[in-house]
Amino acid sequence: MAELRRSLAAALSLFLPIAFGVGQAEGSDWIPVKQDTRAGLEQSLRLSLQKVQTFSSPGDDQEALKALGKEADQLNAEYRQRMSQYEAFQAVQSRYDTLAQRLQTAIDNRDNLARRVDATSTAIDQVGKRIEQFHKDIAARQAELQAYLKEFHWGDILVASVYTRGLFDTDRSLNTFADDAAEIPLMQAKTSLGGNARDRVNQQMGADYLGNLGDGAMLWTGEQPLRIQIDAGTKGTTFLRLKRFAYFPFRADDGNTRKGRPSDRVKVQLIRSMGDLDALLSDAGYQSGVLDLSASRAAIDATESFNALQPKALGDTLDSHNHFIEDLKRSIRAAENEKELLTGLLKTQKEKLATFEQARQAAALEFRGIQEQYEKEEARMTKIDPSWEGVVVRAFHGELDGLTSPYQAALRSVLDGSKWVQQEALRMYAQSGKDDGRPTQLPDLNVTSLRMLSLMNDGDGVTIRVAFRVKEDRSRPNLPPPPPALMPKGDESVGSAIDDPLVADNAAMAKGRLTLYPEPVEAKIRVMNIVPRYVPGIALSCGRYDVEVSAEGYQTWRQWIRVCGADVSMRVKLIPDK
Repeated sequence: MAELRRSLAAALSLFLPIAFGVGQAEGSDWIPVKQDTRAGLEQSLRLSLQKVQTFSSPGDDQEALKALGKEADQLNAEYRQRMSQYEAFQAVQSRYDTLAQRLQTAIDNRDNLARRVDATSTAIDQVGKRIEQFHKDIAARQAELQAYLKEFHWGDILVASVYTRGLFDTDRSLNTFADDAAEIPLMQAKTSLGGNARDRVNQQMGADYLGNLGDGAMLWTGEQPLRIQIDAGTKGTTFLRLKRFAYFPFRADDGNTRKGRPSDRVKVQLIRSMGDLDALLSDAGYQSGVLDLSASRAAIDATESFNALQPKALGDTLDSHNHFIEDLKRSIRAAENEKELLTGLLKTQKEKLATFEQARQAAALEFRGIQEQYEKEEARMTKIDPSWEGVVVRAFHGELDGLTSPYQAALRSVLDGSKWVQQEALRMYAQSGKDDGRPTQLPDLNVTSLRMLSLMNDGDGVTIRVAFRVKEDRSRPNLPPPPPALMPKGDESVGSAIDDPLVADNAAMAKGRLTLYPEPVEAKIRVMNIVPRYVPGIALSCGRYDVEVSAEGYQTWRQWIRVCGADVSMRVKLIPDK
């Protein structure tokens, strides 16, 4: 056995530079592993083995394990301390999220009700304009009716005159005598016909509707009088003259009415029928039966037909007017009722809006109280590395043969068993805790450094005990992101983040958080198709997002990522530039 030890010592002296023993304090340094690959481990192991001078004793091995246990306990205590700080931060963040959501709800309630108040006010204004238009329509229709009545032609009146033209008479003088004599019966007819027309209007429109309308006007139609010769004798030629007058019962008299003057030379009669004409001729000493009065009869019949239609035409016009006015009045009453209801609704909405505004101000005040505390905690937490870190210890056995040195056997045994280190690290990670905010997917655990605890001769080979320091590789800070800032400090007037309530409801139902873990951790992340800047855990509405990750010295990574309802987390490892 002594010979074997001497041969091992000689072999080690051939392959390893002489420095100091493994069990010495100087040999307890951690050697960094630049890259967690077989080549990286091999390089660090070679550096560690170069410091070995002699084999370790069991006492050296136990002493190294004891020292390592204290160091591992210290690492675990530091991690637990970081996690306790993180849990305290989570409590502040939970309160922050709750108050932020409460403020957002208060803002949404206030803004939605404010929009309804504006809509109600607009509706009241529109109803008021409709009522105003209805009154204008009534006034316009009344003015149209007044203009219609002023020009309404109630009927025609035929005035028959019988006179004899002597040797020295002229037609002009005789027509003047006949017109002057006709004024008296025309004035009487005007009074009678005017009363009938006014009674008809007052009956359908109400008393005193006519107001300041004129008392009526009897006007010559402009039609040439019908003159019929009925006799010729020594005293002259006797004529029957029929002259037509139109009666406008509501037109003001122009003041040019001729004054009636009776004349013994002219007999005058208002003709409403052939009976009136027969009576006039009989009074003048003529028999209508022996005269050709066909033209007179035609004129009388036409007048009777026209006069029979006009009262009905007036009545129909008044009825149509009344129906139109009544419809407008019903519309006005309905609009006034609607306006009254809207006014009551507006009053209720404004009272409720004042309550909502008070709730918003209270929520804003409460939110500002937690916001300052949250920002301080967030700034402090960004300086804390929340990555999990542990120590994995493993003893590896390397067999010796005539061609293999202890150095090579130890090195090969560690490299061949390095996969076990990753598996053991994952097991330790899973057992270290579930409520520390870590991603739910399996992490990347990298060996960051190693320490050779002992190298012992076990008879048929060498046993090398190595401690591996394993650390979780994730982007820092790996903290749940704060919600979007709803209120800048000092701002008392905060609008809703989403104006349209339907859009707000849909967005709240479909939002998910996006978190990227880039390598290297200093990489810049941008979401190209939205305005807000990317923060870890940014809340996004359902959709596809153009994400770009870039860093100096690395190729830019860009990809479309779909976020809809569920949170999305992924690692992005950039490729170095060649």
